[in-house]
Amino acid sequence: MADEIVKDGYARTQFDRWRSVSERMERGIEILWCENKGLYGDNVGRRGCGGTHEVLPQDGNSWALLSGIVANQTRRFDISQKLRNRWTKYGAPATEFPNVISPFASSFELLGHCAAGHHDAAVELMQLMWGYMLDGPGFTNSTCVEGYRIDGDVQYPAYWSSARNSHAHGWSTGPTM
Repeated sequence: MADEIVKDGYARTQFDRWRSVSERMERGIEILWCENKGLYGDNVGRRGCGGTHEVLPQDGNSWALLSGIVANQTRRFDISQKLRNRWTKYGAPATEFPNVISPFASSFELLGHCAAGHHDAAVELMQLMWGYMLDGPGFTNSTCVEGYRIDGDVQYPAYWSSARNSHAHGWSTGPTM
């Protein structure tokens, strides 16, 4: 079908342009790879590999898996496992936002584990996090909380008061995708 689409000159030009963009993005993303950590860094600055404030983000590494940018199956599975190894007993930490468990970012991690062929990790994460949101103290027996602390407390660090944390938040609906 792609051959049919690119037969005319304009379509061929657009196809070549987007292929070029894709190749540049792949090279740029590869610059973020932290070989010694086995994960992607947040950027090339102080939050990047070996930077003074190094961050190996949950969301970025999850999206690397989801997007298909990681071509090597062994690397995909290793990234998935390294994300899995960071879990606390309350869920997957969003290291890019210290002291936070984010159902939003964890939804991408959940899908990333599936994209890496690590389906058991996806199911475990669902049971761990969304199960805790159903049964944890301070929650409303609802899985729609906006976020919470890595120690399981309902106080979302983005707000000064736990009363501000939304318990009816679309960010927590990831397992329904």
